[in-house]
Amino acid sequence: MVANDFPDLWSYIGLDLGPRPLPRNSGHNSSRNDGPSNGTLCLAALQLSRTAGVALHVSLKLDGVHSSILPLLISSAPRWRRLQLFTKDESAMVKFGDLGLALNGIESLHLGHYGSYNASDTFVDPPLCNIFRGLPHISEISGHRFVLYRFELPWDKLRKVTIRPLPSEKGPSWSRTLSPNIDQFWLSILSSPVLEDFRIEDNVPSDFNMHRWPKEPLTLTSLRKLVIYNNDHILQNLTAPGLISLQFELSRRWDIRETAVLSRFIDRSKQVNDPICNLTMKVGLLEVRQSESHARSQRKGRAIESTMNSTSGTQWGLGRHSGGSMPNFGHSRPATEIELETSIITTLESCCDVLQIDFQHGDITTVSCSFRGKSSVNRV
Repeated sequence: MVANDFPDLWSYIGLDLGPRPLPRNSGHNSSRNDGPSNGTLCLAALQLSRTAGVALHVSLKLDGVHSSILPLLISSAPRWRRLQLFTKDESAMVKFGDLGLALNGIESLHLGHYGSYNASDTFVDPPLCNIFRGLPHISEISGHRFVLYRFELPWDKLRKVTIRPLPSEKGPSWSRTLSPNIDQFWLSILSSPVLEDFRIEDNVPSDFNMHRWPKEPLTLTSLRKLVIYNNDHILQNLTAPGLISLQFELSRRWDIRETAVLSRFIDRSKQVNDPICNLTMKVGLLEVRQSESHARSQRKGRAIESTMNSTSGTQWGLGRHSGGSMPNFGHSRPATEIELETSIITTLESCCDVLQIDFQHGDITTVSCSFRGKSSVNRV
């Protein structure tokens, strides 16, 4: 076959090294690990032979590692460049570390979620912690924060970090108390002097303890791309003067004050003559609450003032009334498309020169915008 002469076509290798399913009523212990079948071993060996020495992208799902697969892993490990590793629990990860594979060529590492989170948050087993400490060529890491923060990783070498979401059906209890290590984990990422691409795709409410963070925002001079899903807290602690791409998502019901966090981040980061930054913003329902007096005036047919200019009767989101005592809210309603657009445009124009802005409405409103830093004379 012609494909046999193209080693790159065979360079992705996926292996499930969990226990082999045993037939029902076989009389054997169902937890026994007999290793991969002879067919799996033969196919893996054949595929490796066709790679002809090229760099490999390897995906391993393992519970334990049977001795029958060890020769293939040991012989190919020096050529691994991208590694996706999925384990049942931390004990399986420790067993993987004990193999002593030559992983010095790894450039990209993805640590998949565990099936369980039974280990203590206040203790990290040293063998587990040190598995990936000394990877000389690593530049990209991804995984869920509950997994990544348990390792000592070479954060100062990382150019791209992705915090992945955890499948909801296998998620741990979000109410459990996390140790200070989780804050140190975030700070370690943000201390990388070469970080260019940071993606927080985990939309779980923030677990930051701001008392353990520096008082002044951290400046990421090398950051070029930032992606944040429903996790606006981290923007309060960042400055990114070289940013050219920003994705910001609030797909849940949100408060207009949350976009103020975005505007302060932009205002703090963007200076005059900086590169133009492209913003993609996705927002869900913005709720407008109205007082009884304002609602009665509508029913009587009085002219309704512009939502953005009214300070007497209309309140955005869940924020407190801007002056005096709290009004007596009568009912809530979703913001109209015009009200939503006006609030976003006003927020952005308060901190930057908007060069172009487009809206696409639906269940989720998508905003495409390009902007640059506003002159210090015009800054709000």
